[in-house]
This record gives sequence, structure tokens and C-alpha cells, in this order.
Amino acid sequence: MNPAGFSVNLALRAVTVPGRASACLTTGPDKRGSCYGNGDCLLADFNNLFFAVSDGSERFPTASSTFLGRICRYLSLEPAPQTQEQWLALANRAFSRQEYILSATFAAVAIQEKDGQRSAVVLSGGDSRVMVVDTKKKCVEFETEPDMNFAGRSPSLGKAARIPLASTDRRVILFSDGLCDVAKLSGLDIKSMVAQVASTFAVDEVPVRLARFLAKRGGAATHDDIAVIALDPEALTRHQQGFLIGGTSPGAETAFGQDLAAGIVPDTWMSPDDAKAAGYDPERAGIVIF
Repeated sequence: MNPAGFSVNLALRAVTVPGRASACLTTGPDKRGSCYGNGDCLLADFNNLFFAVSDGSERFPTASSTFLGRICRYLSLEPAPQTQEQWLALANRAFSRQEYILSATFAAVAIQEKDGQRSAVVLSGGDSRVMVVDTKKKCVEFETEPDMNFAGRSPSLGKAARIPLASTDRRVILFSDGLCDVAKLSGLDIKSMVAQVASTFAVDEVPVRLARFLAKRGGAATHDDIAVIALDPEALTRHQQGFLIGGTSPGAETAFGQDLAAGIVPDTWMSPDDAKAAGYDPERAGIVIF
């Protein structure tokens, strides 16, 4: 079953729902073949239209998947929040249960609709980011600012924001700080880079296009892991499926790197079921479909 129309490219660690959403996870070049895991993690919950990025430390890279997995469990067991105050309370409950040593960033949006108008409830802590791009004007019209409210280190987030979304020409982009690293190394402004790519390409291409751009511009330069989610808020629909990518342990990351080097990871777009049938389980690439 693939009701959401998910396609995965396991070699790219990318997932796309054509015309609606996409995500991609890239490991920093200094970590390939090293003893580190990939601390970046992406969550897409289409049942609740909730999307998030988290970044764990090199010492505890699974802190991000632990944190986002906790929120995912909350949403699977209880009614989804209906107000920004309720979303903030849910996030703060997850914050309060994160161990101090398991520090992780948090950038998230919940897409909601009232009276035919969609809006994004935005939550953020740490240096992962959310940007809302006006693709007609090719500019960022809203962005979160980095702060020191890391899960595990801070008892709570200070506030949630509600951002009205126009019916067309908007893209919501979530990303970890690794994207900022490469923009800086390339001498580019992060806002301009995100706005340009989000405005030029279809939403299901944006994360992979950014990954390819970064590979070309960043080259062998040292930068952090990169996680990107791109959304077309107007096109999103609810369905009982989602995915969690990354937040991998050193062992899992090493095994995946060895598989890539051996050429056994499929480097083509296919359904998750077809990937398994081809002999490579998406979970081995750090992609959990739920």
C-alpha cells in the first residue's frame, strides 16, 4: 500500500509526494566513513499536517529522532491540537521529557485551515529554521530566528506563531543549520538562496535540487549534515501515513555508507514497497515510513 503516493530515492535519502511535499537528508562530508551518526532528523505527519526538523549533537545524534519520535507518538495517541496554544503545550511536553544530554534543535509547522484560509502554526527552538517563501515575488516573507531554546537544555519554548498563508504562490521550507553552513561557504545569502530555489522548481524537487547545488558549491568543504523539507501548503491533504528520516546511530550510518560505497543502494525513484522488493529496506537508509 502506498496511499500517499510516496516515492523514495534511497541513495539520496529523499522522499517526495509529487506536487505536495518532499524531503532530503544529506550527510556532512567530514562524517562519511567516520564514527559519527547523522544527527539531522525530518518528520512528516500527513494525518495531522505536521512537519518538523531537528538536529542532534555529534555525540548523541539519535537525540533528534528520539525527540521527534516522542511528538509523533503523542499525535498518534491523542487528538491533534487545534490552536497555537495547544501546539505549544504539546511541544513543551516533549521538551520537558528530553534528557539534558540529548540536546536537539526544533523547527516545526502545523498546517491548519479555518473558513477556507490556511495558516501555519510555527514552533522553533535552536538554530534549525522555518521560512515561508512568496514564489511570485521570489522572497522570504517570514523566517524564524535562531535562539538557544534547545530541547533537553531548555524547559520550554517561549511562544508559537501563526502565519497566514495565501491560497497560492507560497512554499514552506524547513531546514537544519547545515544549509546555512554551505550558503556561507559559498558566499551566498541563505534567504536569497532558499527563495530562489523554492521559486524556481516544483515543490517535490526543492530539497534534492538544494542537495545537488550544495554538493557542487560545497565540494569537499566541511559542513554539517543538512535536512530540508519543502511544502506546498495549499496542495497538502490529510492521509494516514508519514515518514521519519535520519537521527541515525553511528552504527547505522556506517552501514549505510558502506552500502553506498558498494553500490547496492538504489539510486532511482520508486515506492517504498518496490524498494523492499528490490532488496533494500528503506529503514536501512534511515527512512521509516509509518
